[in-house]
Amino acid sequence: MYVKKVLNLSTFFVSAFYLLLLSTPSHALNDSSANCSTGLTKHHQPTAHSRKKAHVKWVYDGDTLKLSGSTKKNSNNTKLRIIGIDTPEKAYKPNYKKSEPFAGQATEALRELLFKYGNTIYFEEGRQNKDKYGRLLAYVFTPDGIDVSQWLLQQGLATLLIIPPNNRYIDCYRKAEKQAQEKALNIWSLTENKVTNVADLGSKTRGYVRLKGTVKRIKRRKNKISITLDHHIYITIKKPDLGLFTNLDVANLKGKSIQVAGILYRHGKKGYIRVRHPVYIETIND
Repeated sequence: MYVKKVLNLSTFFVSAFYLLLLSTPSHALNDSSANCSTGLTKHHQPTAHSRKKAHVKWVYDGDTLKLSGSTKKNSNNTKLRIIGIDTPEKAYKPNYKKSEPFAGQATEALRELLFKYGNTIYFEEGRQNKDKYGRLLAYVFTPDGIDVSQWLLQQGLATLLIIPPNNRYIDCYRKAEKQAQEKALNIWSLTENKVTNVADLGSKTRGYVRLKGTVKRIKRRKNKISITLDHHIYITIKKPDLGLFTNLDVANLKGKSIQVAGILYRHGKKGYIRVRHPVYIETIND
C-alpha cells in the first residue's frame, strides 16, 4: 500500500529537497507550542486561539459530539469530532459488530464530565476545521478550562491521534498519554496495547499497535521516507508530513532500536504504518 518502486534520484535533488524542508519556518509546519499546566487539567487559556460557546445535544462516543446552536451558520445541529484523540469504537447496530474494549467507559466518562457543566462547552476550531465527512474538527473545553482530549488521555480512555496541521497542544497530550501508559490505565491494561517486539508480532495483527524493533533499512525518495523495521514492518513518512521530521536524524537511525505507534495495515505478509508526526517514533537507548 505504502511502498512503491524505488526511484533513482540524484544526490543533488535529494539534498535540495531536504534543504528546502530545513529552511521552512517551524511555525508554518507545527502548531504545538502551547504550554501544559502543572495540574494537567485546567489550561490552554484563550489567547491566540478564539473559543466559541456551544451546547452538547448528544455524545455519540468518546470523541464525537452533536452540538446545537453553536454558530449562526450551523444553528441546528453540528457534528463535532474532537481533535487530538481516538477513543474505542462503539457498535451502533445490534449484531453489526462488537464494541471495542472500553468504548462504553469512554463514552460514559465524557457524558458524565459534560453533564457536570450542564453540557456547555467551549471549542477551538483546528487549523483544518472540517474532515472528509464534513464534521467540525475542534479542541473541546469545559467552561472552567479542562481540555477534554487531555482529560480522556489521562484516564487511559483514548489514544493520541495527531493529523497535521492540527498539532496544537500535542506536547500536553503526549505527556498525558504517557502517564496513563506507565500506570497501565484502562485501554493500556490490554495485552494488545502493550509494546510488542516486531519478531513476536502475529502475522494477522492489524489496527493500533505499539512496536519495538531494529531499523534495517532506510530509503529516501522525493515524496517520502521508508524505514524498514526488522525486515517485516515498513514505516512510511509521506511528503505532506516530511517538514515535521527535520529534527529526526533519519540518516543515523539504521541499526538502532526504535519504538513506533500507529495503525498497522497489511498487504500480504508485509505490514505498513504511516507515521504523520515525530511523536510516534522514539529511539530506544539499549
